[in-house]
This record gives sequence, structure tokens and C-alpha cells, in this order.
Amino acid sequence: MGGIETYITRLCYFLRNDYSLYVLNLTSKVDSHLFLEISKNAKIINFIDITSYKAFARWNFSAINHSLPINFSMLDEVMHNIDFVHSVDSETNMVGAEVSRHYNAKFITSSYHPMEYVWDNKFYFRQVQKKLIQNIDITNIFYMNEAVKKETIDFLNIKDESDNIIPLGVNLKVYEKCTPSFGSNKIVSIGRLASFKTYNEIMIKNIDRINENNGKNFEYHIYGDGILKDELIILAKQQKSKIVFHGGVDYEKLPNIFNDTFIFVGVGTTIIESSSAGVPSIIGIGDYNAEACYGFFSQYDNYLLGEICTDCDIISFEEIFNDICKIDQKDYLKLSEKHRNKAK
Repeated sequence: MGGIETYITRLCYFLRNDYSLYVLNLTSKVDSHLFLEISKNAKIINFIDITSYKAFARWNFSAINHSLPINFSMLDEVMHNIDFVHSVDSETNMVGAEVSRHYNAKFITSSYHPMEYVWDNKFYFRQVQKKLIQNIDITNIFYMNEAVKKETIDFLNIKDESDNIIPLGVNLKVYEKCTPSFGSNKIVSIGRLASFKTYNEIMIKNIDRINENNGKNFEYHIYGDGILKDELIILAKQQKSKIVFHGGVDYEKLPNIFNDTFIFVGVGTTIIESSSAGVPSIIGIGDYNAEACYGFFSQYDNYLLGEICTDCDIISFEEIFNDICKIDQKDYLKLSEKHRNKAK
């Protein structure tokens, strides 16, 4: 379960009354709850059912499946009269372009990560992916924020002055009844435990000092799995403060998590969701070496969700918590409302 998967789930929900929706799923590695939610609003087509190369597709790797040909006679049995094909990343672009060509449909792609078209390897199809994005019409490409667009067009040497930023959207109604708590001692992060998400490690390293400086008993609750989990658990055991690893979490449980939370620390889609729940939210990315961040999500008027920012303020984790611990409940609720407004 990641930001792209939850975004597709929301797109299907909001588009269901105006469009007939199909989701072509490249692998069967799915979150069961999201799969169920999508199936309520769209017809899900599994790639293994529409390719002639089923032996390869059974390996269940999107990195393989995106390069396998589609048997369109099979696909035509379940899908026809397509007007738009929306791809969400490098791999699905190849499949999306093929499907759109077959149905003479408008091909649209979005980039949801600044490194999506920047990273490289020697895999043949990676070069095909890059060549594809360099050669399609720029009016077909959309970006989720300013940083993602700049990184993409700079690296690929694409001139693009069009107004093609569409920020990520969340379902505000799901979180409008959440009640973050001024009296809570819970600091929460939600997201994959990946190397580019440095805030988990920095929070763990700083929580003892934050508690000692402010006479607090903050607990750090981490939701999510990833390759860094074992390493972070070892680091957490070296701290005196309570640090809890909850593992993966069902998407529908996020509102309950945000209830009774004092501060959220993170990036990506969940920082919009935590903010829409009224939880003051710290952008977890900044200067890793200085153990610093970009401050609160509500203080910026851009669409950035934790990407590299050249003109954002830098503040240490220790300092920002020292500041938040000085405010009273009235000011905390004002900060909460600022975050709800930013999410909107």
C-alpha cells in the first residue's frame, strides 16, 4: 500500500459517477482493502488474464509484466470504447501507450515522484521508458507539484511552460471529524520505511532530547514497513523514550490513528491526510546532516509534500518541538485549523 495505490482508489471513487472505469493491474500484489474499494467503483483487469505470455506473468513482477505484449483480443472481451488512458509511472506508461494506441484513446501520464524519470540503470526497457516520456506531447504530461515538474523537465531537457500541475487530492470528509489532542503524548509517522524518508531515523535519535528539554513523555508511533525496519528497531532500543513499530496499517484506519495525536511527522500523501484531520504536521524532509526539517506543512503556499525545496525554511527537529511545547491549547487549535485549511 503506497501513495499511488491510495490515490487510484480515491480517483475511482470520485470519477465513478461520470465515467466507466477500468483499472489494469500489473501484478496481483495488492492491499486487500484497497482492492475491494476499487472494485466497488471500477472493473479490475489483471494483466495475467490479457497477455499471451502467462508463464512470465505468473512471476508476478511489474518490472517484467510492463514489457510483455498484450493479447488485445482478450482485452477487447472485457474493455472497449476507451476515451482516456491514465498512467501513473514509468512502467505503466509503456502499457498505457500500447492500450491507448489500440483504442485510439487520449494518453495521459502523471509523475508523482521527482525521481520518477531521473533514476537510471542498464535495463533496456528503462531506456524505452525515458524515450517514451521525451517523445510524447507535453500537454499529455501532468505533475503533482512544482518540484516533481522541475526535476523531470530539467533532467530530460524538456521545455514545458504549460500549466500542468494537478496536486494530489484526498477525501476531506473522511478526516473532518478527527480530533487531534493538545494533551496527547503521541507523535505519529505513517509511510514506507525507505532510505529517502530520513525523518524516522532523525525522530528516533532526537526524541529523548526533546522529552528532556521540555519535561515531556512523548511516544513515537511508526506505521509502515520497509527495508529499514530492522535497522530502525535496533536504533530505537538505544533510546529511553517509548517507540512503537506498528507495521502495516489498513487505509481505513487512518482517521482513528490521527485521533488523539499531538504531532504528525512525514511526507507525501499522508501529510495531506494528517493535516486534513487537523493534526499539526511537520514536513519530515530537510537537511539530514543537520537533523533539520522544513517546518510545518501549513506555512507554505506551494504543493510540495516533502520534496527538495530551495527556498524553504530549515529548522532542527529539536527546535521545532521546543517551540510547539511552549504554546497553549488555544494556539495549538489555531495551528490545527491552519493545517486543515492548507489541506483543502
